[in-house]
Amino acid sequence: MEREKSAGISDVAPTVVGYSSVINAYAQLARKKKDSGIDAVRKAKVVYDKLCQGMRSGTIHGIADPYANSCFLNCCSNVNGMHSEKRDSLIIAINAFEDMKKNPSIHGEPNEYTYGTMLKVSAKLTSCESEKLALMESLFIQACNRGLVS
Repeated sequence: MEREKSAGISDVAPTVVGYSSVINAYAQLARKKKDSGIDAVRKAKVVYDKLCQGMRSGTIHGIADPYANSCFLNCCSNVNGMHSEKRDSLIIAINAFEDMKKNPSIHGEPNEYTYGTMLKVSAKLTSCESEKLALMESLFIQACNRGLVS
């Protein structure tokens, strides 16, 4: 679709919903893989980065919405490989989450689902209990400060 639009073959342009659907497909793949699933996360990151670039440049129209962000974080949480692969996925997720908070005009404001998904990422991908506790406590406090916990 991207190639056809840029080549002038089609007037149909990719949308946030389309990108989110592809990212969700990679999340399903990561969860079902017998191996680690990190390859699916890396492929989802390419799609996610294209979405973010398109939102920045204005080539993807629509309202900034945290749904795609939560889809991407969910994909990261599905890695179930070795410690190093989980660590890579955790770092990818944390970097994406920090970018989400810094650029709400691109990503939308993180909502309760975004924070909940990030808690899931922390719980599943952090092997060190003290690090897991620190990450989860920080996320919970941030969510409370944003009024996302009742």
